[in-house]
Amino acid sequence: MALMKLRGHGSFHEYISRRLSARLSLVILTSCVTADLPVPSALIRLRYDLEPYIDPSDPKWQLMGLVAEYTQLQGSCQKDHLPRSPFASRIAHLDARLRRLALEMPSTWQPETTEVAQACDEALETHFDVYPDHFVSQTWNVLRVMRILLNVAPSSQGTLATESSAVGIPKINSTIVDSLATDICASVPHLLRRQAGKYRRFPGPEKCRIYTLIFPLYVAAIYASPSTLIKPWVVKQLSYMSEVVGIRQARDVANILTRNDGTSPWLIYASLGSYAFAA
Repeated sequence: MALMKLRGHGSFHEYISRRLSARLSLVILTSCVTADLPVPSALIRLRYDLEPYIDPSDPKWQLMGLVAEYTQLQGSCQKDHLPRSPFASRIAHLDARLRRLALEMPSTWQPETTEVAQACDEALETHFDVYPDHFVSQTWNVLRVMRILLNVAPSSQGTLATESSAVGIPKINSTIVDSLATDICASVPHLLRRQAGKYRRFPGPEKCRIYTLIFPLYVAAIYASPSTLIKPWVVKQLSYMSEVVGIRQARDVANILTRNDGTSPWLIYASLGSYAFAA
């Protein structure tokens, strides 16, 4: 943040500078959630300073603002121990805004659904989604992760899904959670399906794109209903990422899912690093 302040607002005229600033905001926001820390005032100021240079209709920019509200809600829950009713109301309001953002996504951000002729290990169901690029896919998955965490939030405990609450908590709406988790899974094959040769090399950029799937897949696996069979399917995909793509962390997460020890998603995020939540 000190370097951003030193560079001044003039640098915001440059695309790279704006993108790095937005990326920095997201990293700090998710780090605040992980550490149960309030959103720093300097970050709020950075977003305010960036606004004149950013298209307000940009889905990524809108989503980042909602992630900031999620972070602030998490901080309020931890600090103020909100009563059940106001807490549940704030969760529902934020979830509704995320849902509206998803419904209002521009046509250029919509995935194209591809049908699968027969059942295969690559796809959870008989179809998968192909996105315009991996940045769009990541943005959609960040939105889905946020909605899942809101919909499984145990309002009676006055906390969101952090290290004190993960597997086995009451679901506010399992139908919504299962649908979002299924959509996350449908975003996987269009990346992994292209890696058909077991002995081919995976360039760094490809590995990074696949790496960003690990965190959303973990969230989908631990909160989806057992009847969806999402969890065992996710373990298979993570094993593939480890054994074929060469991402060691995927095996670690697969082992955590197999142990079923209720590890918080934000602890997984912390172990994977900030790029796990890229958007």
